[in-house]
Amino acid sequence: MGFKGGDVDITTGGFGFTASEAYLIEQGTVTAPLANLTLLGNGPAAMSSVQAVGNDLTLSQALCGNDGQWVPVSYGSPTLLISGLTVTGRQS
Repeated sequence: MGFKGGDVDITTGGFGFTASEAYLIEQGTVTAPLANLTLLGNGPAAMSSVQAVGNDLTLSQALCGNDGQWVPVSYGSPTLLISGLTVTGRQS
């Protein structure tokens, strides 16, 4: 999955991220591309709900900004299995 944007409420931990690329996984197999996928959840709750961690950590460079002010950032994660997130989208 790749992300193309999102928001985090730092006071509540709530987040919403839109995927640029995502796939349906059924019984451990990638089966279909997904369109218009959004992940919604709460950061602290999500970290408490991690059920498995992959060995495929990657980092990406990006810009983060507000009101025309931009700073370089990096982000990344190994593949995670997290229960309790809200996922919206449809098969393409």
